[in-house]
Amino acid sequence: MDRIAGRQRELRPCSYCGVLRRKALNEVAKRLGATKVATSHNLHDEAQTALLNIMHGDIERIMHATPPPEMLLAGFVPRIKPLSFA
Repeated sequence: MDRIAGRQRELRPCSYCGVLRRKALNEVAKRLGATKVATSHNLHDEAQTALLNIMHGDIERIMHATPPPEMLLAGFVPRIKPLSFA
C-alpha cells in the first residue's frame, strides 16, 4: 500500500486502499464459495459518505453510489450492507 500510494497519482491513498481491500475481500469470498459479502456499514456511514461527496463536489462518486451491473459480471461477489437500513 505504501509503495502504491507513495507514487505521484491523482487519487488519495484511501482510494487505493479501498481497491486493495475490495480485491482481498472478493478473493476470500470466492475461495469460501460465498454468494454475498456483508459489510458493517451503517446508516451513519452512508450519510457521511454522501455528504462528503457533495461537499467535495465529487459528482462521479455520487452518481455511482450503487455498483454498476458490469461489476457483477466481472466476477465480483456482491456486497450487502444490512446495517445501513437499521
